[in-house]
Amino acid sequence: MKKIIFIALAIFTMVSCSKDDDSNASDSETPELSIQEKLVGTWDLRGRIVDGEDVGLEYCELFTNIHFDSDGSINVELFAGDEPDDCQSASTTGTWEYLGNNQLKLDLVGADGPVTNEIEFSEDDKKLTFTDNSDDIEEDSYIEIYIKQ
Repeated sequence: MKKIIFIALAIFTMVSCSKDDDSNASDSETPELSIQEKLVGTWDLRGRIVDGEDVGLEYCELFTNIHFDSDGSINVELFAGDEPDDCQSASTTGTWEYLGNNQLKLDLVGADGPVTNEIEFSEDDKKLTFTDNSDDIEEDSYIEIYIKQ
């Protein structure tokens, strides 16, 4: 009788342990987000690199942000100025479209037409880097770095 109880207890322990192990494995594995899912939200400008050199930001530029909506719309708030009490601002709206191969097309109201930038996310998806290597800019490379709110 003791053997039967011991075997039953051992089987129960093994079954309950394997169920816990399975549930813990599925809890720790999160599915990879799509580029579109990663983009949705508000991103704050935190850096600028021109031709490989960190050129920094003016005080007021730290308030610049981009908001990507899941419906493909975008809101941009731009700020400029060196002094806290003298920030100039402008805002615009438009649309965004992920083209694949890390290419993001932005079509903003008031712009000369759509622009395509290369984008890259940090490993934790909280940092977004835009790289513009187009002929529309004077620099060889122009990079802006955003942090997700």
